[in-house]
Amino acid sequence: MKTTTVLDGVTKQFKENPYATKVQKIAYLILCAQQVFHNAKWNTWANKYLSGEDRSIESARIATTIADNAPAEEWLQWAKAKSALTASLALTKNNKALKKEIDLVTEYVIYVMEQTKKSINFNILVTDAFRIV
Repeated sequence: MKTTTVLDGVTKQFKENPYATKVQKIAYLILCAQQVFHNAKWNTWANKYLSGEDRSIESARIATTIADNAPAEEWLQWAKAKSALTASLALTKNNKALKKEIDLVTEYVIYVMEQTKKSINFNILVTDAFRIV
């Protein structure tokens, strides 16, 4: 799978879509992060954010701390950092930062896919993100 093809697809379907809300962009980042970062406490926060149960600033700060402090193998350090940043982006209104992060997270998930031979369907992640309200 070519990185540029996936990024073009995500860009066309989602990142530049004027109808995609901040919550949906954060949801996409969370869904991507969940593909490579499997910390149980962070995923509990992520699932609550995705369901709408808890999108509070306090819980996003806690999720950032959880990801920052989670033990990880060296190759997962980037996933850990990106998961922390994803949680912290839930605190911001900076749409430009979200667009940049969508590219970075997508690129990294593709890298992990190649390293682990895991298959991830980005179209499903985008579709699932659009379902979040």
